[in-house]
Amino acid sequence: MVVGSIPSGVTKKNYAHSLIRTPKSGQGKKTPVHFFCIWYNTYHVTNPYMSKRIYTREEQAAVAANEHVKRCSERAITYTEAFKRQAVRQYDEGWSSKEIFIQAGFPMDLIGAHTPKQCLARWRRTVKQKGVEGLVESRGNIGRPKTRNLSKDQKIDYLEAQVAYLKAENDFLAKLRAKRRAE
Repeated sequence: MVVGSIPSGVTKKNYAHSLIRTPKSGQGKKTPVHFFCIWYNTYHVTNPYMSKRIYTREEQAAVAANEHVKRCSERAITYTEAFKRQAVRQYDEGWSSKEIFIQAGFPMDLIGAHTPKQCLARWRRTVKQKGVEGLVESRGNIGRPKTRNLSKDQKIDYLEAQVAYLKAENDFLAKLRAKRRAE
């Protein structure tokens, strides 16, 4: 069950009575809100930093058909870099964020009324901090470097360095254990 959607066969009135909102006391508005759904006897925690909107396969296909969309998953839409640059430029020329998205062919009922404003704010902040080059998607470049694309010599060097690191770590832990025993 998705928080915010009404299960089939349930009226809005009955569903509203089966949903109890209980925010944690003493916490700000950016904290998760806990929901207990009596109807399904399940407990949901929503993350305020993630979209609560979940796109169906049909909605994903409709959004992905737009030329300004790179890809669309069930939770996120990835826009093309060209659209991001165009949208920031149009916003600076005086267009409203909603006008930009409507002119680009996005259905507001599908992507949400606040999405254009939030996207433009994020993109403008990125341009201000990193320049236009910052709008290029950088997902996938995060995390531990891969060893798959290394040559055999590079793999050997990498593994030798890893062994040396682990030996140094073991020596350190042995000295620490000896020190604790002496105390």
